[in-house]
Amino acid sequence: SGPSTRVWRSCSHEDRRGVRSRRVPPQGARQARARRAGARRRRCRDVIVAGLNEIPGISCVEPQGAFYAFPDITGTGLSAATLQARLLDEAGVAALAGTAFGTWGEGFLRLSYANSLANIERAVERIGALVSNLPAPAGQARA
Repeated sequence: SGPSTRVWRSCSHEDRRGVRSRRVPPQGARQARARRAGARRRRCRDVIVAGLNEIPGISCVEPQGAFYAFPDITGTGLSAATLQARLLDEAGVAALAGTAFGTWGEGFLRLSYANSLANIERAVERIGALVSNLPAPAGQARA
């Protein structure tokens, strides 16, 4: 038995209940904090998806789990690895090529939206600026 066990043994039942109540917020407070965090996460998801969908050559469906958007970038004319590298080098935006998840991931990027709303908005602006300066893919006009 470790030191914390000895402390508990030396406390009365009432003392343990008091210590526990000071360390763990009441259930209502935990639920309210979880609701606020969920609302922030949904807002970040909505901003990244809407922003990516406004960029010509990129389309993104709403993610149903985790904190990642997985946009289709085939309309940019770049491979996933090339766009990943250019985003980091030229725009300062970290992304992961979809090919990190297998060959089927070509044409996709993974972007995390587990960040502040301001950083997500800034990243979407930078992605849009980089993509808008790319030459149009062969046979396509850039909007």
